[in-house]
Amino acid sequence: FLDKKKYGVVDNAEYFYRQRLTGTSTVDVMKENKRYFTDRLKNFYLKLANYCIKKEKCVPKFIQYLFAYDLQWLLKVDSLEVLDNTSQLNEFWKVLKQVLDYIDMDCIIDNKYIDEHILPFFIYLKNNHSIITTKSDQSLAIKSGDYIVEEFSKIVLWLDIIEYRRGYLNFSGNIESCFNDKYIHVKLVKESGAKIEEYDTKHVMYNNPKRQTLKYLGINWKYNYNFDTQISVSLNDMLYFKIEYDDGQIQYASIPLISFRESCGLSTSSAYFLKDSIIILFKEGKFNILPYSFKSMLRYEASNIKRVNYDKEPHYGYAIFIHIIYCIMYLFMKNKRIWLYSDRPDFADDNAKALFEYTCNMDDGVSRYFIVDKNSSSYNNLKRINKNIVAFGSFKHEILYLFAQKVISSYVNENFINPFHYFTPSLYSGLITSYRYFLQHGVTKDDVSEFIKKYDKNLSLIVCVSNMERDSFLADGYNFDSHVIQTLGFCRFDKLTSDDAKRQILFAPTWRLELSNEEKFIESQYYKTLKSFLNSEKLKSLVEVTCFTMVFKPHPELNDYIDLLDVPEYIHISEDESYQELFRDSSLLITDYSSVYFDFAYLKKPVIYYQKDDDYHYKEGYFKYDTHGFGKVIKKEEELIDEIHHIIKNECIMEDKYKKRVDEFFKYNDKNNC
Repeated sequence: FLDKKKYGVVDNAEYFYRQRLTGTSTVDVMKENKRYFTDRLKNFYLKLANYCIKKEKCVPKFIQYLFAYDLQWLLKVDSLEVLDNTSQLNEFWKVLKQVLDYIDMDCIIDNKYIDEHILPFFIYLKNNHSIITTKSDQSLAIKSGDYIVEEFSKIVLWLDIIEYRRGYLNFSGNIESCFNDKYIHVKLVKESGAKIEEYDTKHVMYNNPKRQTLKYLGINWKYNYNFDTQISVSLNDMLYFKIEYDDGQIQYASIPLISFRESCGLSTSSAYFLKDSIIILFKEGKFNILPYSFKSMLRYEASNIKRVNYDKEPHYGYAIFIHIIYCIMYLFMKNKRIWLYSDRPDFADDNAKALFEYTCNMDDGVSRYFIVDKNSSSYNNLKRINKNIVAFGSFKHEILYLFAQKVISSYVNENFINPFHYFTPSLYSGLITSYRYFLQHGVTKDDVSEFIKKYDKNLSLIVCVSNMERDSFLADGYNFDSHVIQTLGFCRFDKLTSDDAKRQILFAPTWRLELSNEEKFIESQYYKTLKSFLNSEKLKSLVEVTCFTMVFKPHPELNDYIDLLDVPEYIHISEDESYQELFRDSSLLITDYSSVYFDFAYLKKPVIYYQKDDDYHYKEGYFKYDTHGFGKVIKKEEELIDEIHHIIKNECIMEDKYKKRVDEFFKYNDKNNC
C-alpha cells in the first residue's frame, strides 16, 4: 500500500471481529505476556514508523490513525506488573513515548474508533503525563494541555439504593471521577420549610473491581467514591445532593446530575415510589417527601406510562400493561400482607422451602406463597400439601411480586427472584418496594464480597449458622448494616437426620464460575480431575469389595456437561433426590469446596475434601480447611481412595477432633432453626 498508494474495497464481504470465548485472545492475555509491551512497541510500531520515514520522509496519517486505534488496547491494561523491575518499566515508558511522538494529536482526538473512556488518558500520555486542576469563577476542571479531561460540575452521582423505612430515607450510591476521591465529599441537603441542613454521607469501600479505582498502565485514572447515608424525613421535606472538592488549595461545590442504576427504587421511567402512605417523588434533581393520595398516585403513574411509551425500550408495551394493572388493583391489594418464598426456580429443596412449610399454616394474617417453575418436579409435590404454590414467571407471580411486603429466598440471583428480570426491569422501578430476606443456600465460608454486596443486593436479613460466618459478612467489602447479619441457623437443618444411613458414598463437587461454555469446560483441569476420579478402576474395585454404593450429585451448572464425564454405570447420578435424602442415606461425603459439607458435618458424619486443583473462583475467607475443616484435605487421587478405604474400615465414624470442630462452629444444634 505504501508503494502503490491505492487500495480496493470489497462491498459484499462480512468481517467478524473475533474474540475467543476461552479468554485466550490477544486482548485478553496481553497483560500476562511481557512481549506485548516493550517488544511489541519496538518490533511493530517503531519498525513500521522507521520504515515509513525511510520511504516517505514521514509517518503518513493513515498509519498514525492505525497506531492510535491499535495502541488503545495496550493503554487499557490495568497493571504493568508483568514487567519485573524498574529498568524494564523505565524502558517501556521511554519506548511508548517514542511511539506517541509519531502520532499527531488530531489522529487521537478525531479518531472515532478510539474508546471514549480511554481517550482522555491517551491525550494525557501524549501530553507527557501533563495534568492540572484549574478553577475559574464558573467551573472546576482537570485539564491536560488544552484538553478538558473532566469538569466537576458534570460529575454524575449514581444511586444504587433509595429506600424508605420507618421514617428514614436510605441512600447508597457512588460517583466515578478523575478527581481524586480523597478530596471529595458527598453531602445530602435537607430543606424543611425555611430550614436548610447539610448531612455528611459515609464513605464506604467495596471489593468488587467495578467499584474500585480504575487504573490504566498502573496509573490511577478514575476514582470510585461510594457512599451510604440515612436521614430522617417528614412530610414536605425536600432533599438533594451536593458534591464538594477541597484539596487544601482549591475549594469548589456543585449540585451533581443524578442517575439511577437498575437496583435503585427509581429510574428514568419511574420518578416516584410509594411506601407506607408516603410518596417519594424525584423532580428537577430533588427528592420530595409527599403525602399519599390515590389521585396523586394516578397522576404520577400517568406520567410514568407516558414516559415509558415515549422511550419505547424493549418490552415497553407489556410494562405499560403492568402499570395499568397496578393502578387498577392498588386499592384492593395495598393492605394485604404478602410474603413470597423461593429457592431455585427449577427446584425447591432448600431453606425457603423448609421455612415455608413451617409457616404456611400460621394464622397471622400473612398470605404466604411459594414460587417455583411449573415444569419442575417440585411444583406438583408442593401443590399436594399447599394451594399457595405459584408458577415462576406467571402473571400471578408478577402481580404478587408487585405488592409483596417480603421476598424470602435462599438465593440472591435476580433472575431467580424477579419475574420482570428479562423484560427491562427498570420499567418497573417504583412499583416494587418489597424487602428481601436472604436465607442462604449454603454456609458462606469464602470472601464473596464481589458478588454479594449492599449496593446491588439491598438485603434486610442474611441468615448465618455461625458467629464466624456472621463476622465475615461484617468485614470490609460487603457494607451491610450489622443488624442485617444474624446467626439464626439454617431452616433446612431442622429436617436433617442420619437415622437411616446406608453403605453409600456421596460425591458432590461444586462448580467453577469461569467455565462458561463447553470448550472451556473440556480444557479445564476441573474436568480432567472429575473424569479421572469417576472412572478410576481402583475406586470401582473399592466400592465393589466393601459393598458400598457410589452416588454422584453434580452441581446444577454441571448437569449440562454430565455426558462429557463418561460416568460409569455403577455410579448413580442423582437427579431427583433431595439433598436431605442424600445426606440421610450417605455415610461419607466427598467434595471439593461445596458448602454442602456443612450440612453433612452438622450430622457428624465424615467428610473428605478433594482439592487437587487450587482453582476455586471465590477468594478464601475466614474458613481455613486445615484448622476449621471437618475432615482431611486430599490433593492426590490415589491418596483420596486410600482415605475412603480408611474411613470405611472405621465404620464411617467421624473422628473426635472433627466432632469438636463441628460443635465449635455451629451456634445451634437444637432443631429449632425455623
